Amino acid sequence: MKHISILLLFFTTAIFANQTSVPGAKGLRFPSISPDGNSVAFVYKSDIWTANIKGGQAQRITTHPELDTRPIWSPDSKWIAFASKRGGDFNVWVISQKGGEPRQVTWNGSWDSPCTWSKDSKTLYFCSYRDGKPNIWKVPLVGGFVEQVTFDGGRHATFSEDGKDMVFANGSVTLWQQGYRGSSNWDLYSQKKGAKSVKPITDFAGNDIRPVMVKEDIFFLRESLQKKGKKEFSVYNIWKMKMGEFKPSAVTNVSIDIHSMDISSTAKFCVFEMNFALWKMDLDGSGPQKIAINIQQKQYVTKTKKINITSGNEMGHWSPDGRYITFAMEGDLYIMNSSGGKARQITSSDEKEEWPRFSPDGRLIAYCVEKDGNSDIFLYDINKKKHKRVTNHASNDFYHSWSPDGKNLVFTSERSGNRDIWKVHLEDGVTQQVTYGKKSEDDAVYSPDGRWIAFDSGETGNQEIWVMPADGAYKDARQITKHNNLTQVASWSNDSNWLVYETHVEDKSFIRLISRSGGESMLVAEDASVPCWSPMGDKILFESRRDGDVNIYQIDAPQRVVFGKRIPFLVEREISELSEKKQIFDQALDYIDRGFYDKDFHGKNWKELGKLYRSLAMDSATDEEMYFYMNRLLGELEASHLGISKETKALVKTGVLGWTLQHIPGQKGCRVIDVVKDGPADKAWIRKGDFVFQIEDKILSEEVNLSKILNNKIGKSVRIFVSSRYNVEDGRYLKLKPVSARKIITLKYNELLRKRMAMVRERCRNKVLYLHLREMSANTLQQFRQVMQRYSNSAEGMIMDLRDNVGGNIHQQLLNILQQKPYISVKTRQGKPQSQPAIYWGKPVVVIINENSFSDAEVFTHAFKELKLGQVVGVPTSGGVIGTRDIRLKNGASFRIPAVGYYTNKGTNMEGLGVAPDYVVKETSQDRLQGKDPQLDFAINLILKQLKGK
Repeated sequence: MKHISILLLFFTTAIFANQTSVPGAKGLRFPSISPDGNSVAFVYKSDIWTANIKGGQAQRITTHPELDTRPIWSPDSKWIAFASKRGGDFNVWVISQKGGEPRQVTWNGSWDSPCTWSKDSKTLYFCSYRDGKPNIWKVPLVGGFVEQVTFDGGRHATFSEDGKDMVFANGSVTLWQQGYRGSSNWDLYSQKKGAKSVKPITDFAGNDIRPVMVKEDIFFLRESLQKKGKKEFSVYNIWKMKMGEFKPSAVTNVSIDIHSMDISSTAKFCVFEMNFALWKMDLDGSGPQKIAINIQQKQYVTKTKKINITSGNEMGHWSPDGRYITFAMEGDLYIMNSSGGKARQITSSDEKEEWPRFSPDGRLIAYCVEKDGNSDIFLYDINKKKHKRVTNHASNDFYHSWSPDGKNLVFTSERSGNRDIWKVHLEDGVTQQVTYGKKSEDDAVYSPDGRWIAFDSGETGNQEIWVMPADGAYKDARQITKHNNLTQVASWSNDSNWLVYETHVEDKSFIRLISRSGGESMLVAEDASVPCWSPMGDKILFESRRDGDVNIYQIDAPQRVVFGKRIPFLVEREISELSEKKQIFDQALDYIDRGFYDKDFHGKNWKELGKLYRSLAMDSATDEEMYFYMNRLLGELEASHLGISKETKALVKTGVLGWTLQHIPGQKGCRVIDVVKDGPADKAWIRKGDFVFQIEDKILSEEVNLSKILNNKIGKSVRIFVSSRYNVEDGRYLKLKPVSARKIITLKYNELLRKRMAMVRERCRNKVLYLHLREMSANTLQQFRQVMQRYSNSAEGMIMDLRDNVGGNIHQQLLNILQQKPYISVKTRQGKPQSQPAIYWGKPVVVIINENSFSDAEVFTHAFKELKLGQVVGVPTSGGVIGTRDIRLKNGASFRIPAVGYYTNKGTNMEGLGVAPDYVVKETSQDRLQGKDPQLDFAINLILKQLKGK
């Protein structure tokens, strides 16, 4: 592929034939019609091209190794705006419609993509995730001061002829998911220029997206239902309606999805993307005609890359003498000196190989191979350079560890129907089950003296570290950690008395130390996982993403909290781009073929769909383009929890000061119109209504881009000049330290939470608990238990707010707490009586849900209603309920497999269902913009009524 994030040096070996023309090329996307209606711009192989509207030879406008996409023609015909990843992050660029050198317009470290232009072609409107959700922003063509336009979400903006009305789409369901019907759908909204208030203009169960306004008409894509015989299916077609009338009617009636489109400025014809090609259709009622566009391009006879890689290794393990380290990287295995340096590759195949582990005598390396969606364990003889299979089972076998005598391997297997620990005797291949828990048990490792096996188990509700005798029964296993969150992957000290392991709190991982007998644990390293203690006992390997990519680090034996030192390495590889793409595509298809929870694939022919998209994926020019087509393929399954992506190291991290500035037209300086509580500006006593004139050496004006000034300044002092009046004589210089955008998002959430809690406290006179569950994680469960322990006796009722909950897997634990009842009381002679269980509720509960209550939040709400534990307020949940298996493909890309279906007691699939509330109470964008919360208000009234009736 064109880009590898860990690439330091590469060159391409290729033999070029003469330029040839590809007639009717497939894979043309995102059409934009020129204002005069004579040309169309589009994306092909990650570059921007233009062609005559009638077809013929196309002209390449941009040429760059990174992805250029989503072209938008300016009304004056001079410019084409587009999104590009050149520079490492997606930003907005412009280029002359004739081609030439492009110019950058935005510089933020998030994701910026152009939507539309102002009618005078002087301002670009674009979608950005810089505040955590997609919103519409605007920037001058010269690339200066950026201002936010929508504040409650928005994409695909377009303007009325007079520029006074903006129409845009807003929703939350993943747009490549086909056939969606539910509360997370996308609808169209309108907003007056210069105003914040918005008005919904469509209310459709499916998606309405990509509006284009021409004269008084709004054209847009609607995913409506069609019938073919007895079969009903969803298809995107073009619809239109008059501004102000809002009575949509269909413009096209095709049976294959239209993915993107544009309307000519005269409203006489449209161009759209369908079946991987561009089509033109007159709006007088005639049928669509395919535009025969020919692409002139160089043809590659051979194409390989020789690369030097110095980042991205993981799963490190020591040789018995401590001189070498074996590790995995991008699905292959390597050996290097323990001090670092050039690594030697020991496996090279189309399969994914991982978890290399040296044998006690150092002659062999045990590893697991994933092939056709199944994993088995192999041995590699270092001297003979030969591979031998150890396990051969239809289930997965992986995460193995050697016995100290080298005669056995313990490993994780799913052959019993559950994930358990098994043992294989290497001489005769006889296997034996070691653990028999009802929950997942994983990551077994022998102690160096051979007396013990440590493993992690979810038997008590959370994955924790357990220890059992190596020759004993499973009934003798003991839990030694109690973290109430994901805790796994233990490694022994050389004296067999101590263990290090990884544990997770929210989105952070830590390595901790604990005695074999349990007790208090000690923090060893932060931002660290997969520890491996050295045979000599003096070092610990671990992996970390602190540099953006996963890498192996080492630290001295634990005595205090340490950061760790990265071990430098070099891998020289030669890669066939086509071979790599085939591996990724085939691996992903096979995972779905074997692992998708519905054997009928939601009524789709998965193998035929794979054939349909395969050539496009193989012909892609960048990682992003290939993932685009793979995500479209996955979307055909009409399911949630699907997607492929690959995280790359951000080259730019934009600092944020926690304020909203408004440019003063024609003047220097900006007015502060909002300040985030506890952000850098707030802590410096900058207030709403103040004026900012200077940041660093830049006097603020329409031409100054704040992101450009604050890029890579997080945690560094920035000098600003601010005044309480528009008068520099009353001003003062201050030094502020920018923080990340994520930090500001957290601060805004905390402020919202404080307001909600205050509202409940004041209205309910401290009688009712308010808890917002942001996710269904182990950390959330721990916080819930702590609140229950502290307030369960004093509170008389509880409001559980599951709005905007992204899911997880703690519904059973929460329900257990809510269902538990005290059965006995214990006390000492002088002590106070204590009930058992210590945590229980048994009082009124009201749950609030919304369209963004997702996955496990929906399972909890369904069970809450089914068990009659209380009442539910809000709107139906999203309808995205599938248990997933998250994996990494051979190239390191993240891939999700919907592996477990959830069904009601009546047998109804919860995927696509949505859980309905007992009381339907809507919260609109207008409510949120005005600080109103009708759902919480209703919940308060409901629970007060219940308490009054007790």
